[in-house]
Amino acid sequence: MRAQAVREEVAARCAPPLPVPELMRATRELLTAMRDELRQELAAHAAEGTAFVHLARFEEKFSKRGLRALDEIPVDHLRRALADFESMVRNWSSAALADLRSRMAVHLADRASASTMWIAANTIAPVFGMRAGSTSPRPTALRRASDQNAGPMKAPT
Repeated sequence: MRAQAVREEVAARCAPPLPVPELMRATRELLTAMRDELRQELAAHAAEGTAFVHLARFEEKFSKRGLRALDEIPVDHLRRALADFESMVRNWSSAALADLRSRMAVHLADRASASTMWIAANTIAPVFGMRAGSTSPRPTALRRASDQNAGPMKAPT
């Protein structure tokens, strides 16, 4: 009986969760605002004669694919687009533009750090004196010298 009363009290205090279609509509509205404001900024600067080539390419992809474009664009192109974006926008009072810039920066940081972690083994330069395919961290010259001097170990006296 007590557990039922606690559940009712907790349910009364908590706000009901938003239904999924409302969440999707809010996301769709946010994406539309991002896309439209980015287009307006690019159009304003194009009228002035300033060209932001990398950001224009990003905007084309973003208008077609939405936030998935952040994962599909190569890291160096995303880095250049973000640099163009930051140099183009002077007033970050627009919540949609600030949110887009933040998402771009976070994706860029995540993808740049992930790409540096996964270096292929054949791109690492071998250590001088190491044989190809050797797993020993010591160069072959040192290995041979230590193997020649190998003998029974003596206890310290």
